[in-house]
Amino acid sequence: MNLHTAGNDLTNDILNRSPHGIKKLERALKVGTLVFWNVPEGFTKKEKSIVFKNNQKVGYLIR
Repeated sequence: MNLHTAGNDLTNDILNRSPHGIKKLERALKVGTLVFWNVPEGFTKKEKSIVFKNNQKVGYLIR
């Protein structure tokens, strides 16, 4: 345990190193939605204003 520092992007670890993958997170209680002013580096925009990283929806763009 204690492998990660708070605030770091854990997408790669969750998708590629976690023994449970994304399945456990899909069952977790959603407590918020990420909202971006611009598409961050390493992210992509698809379907109007939806922001993706590693083909996973992560939030929305507002303009």
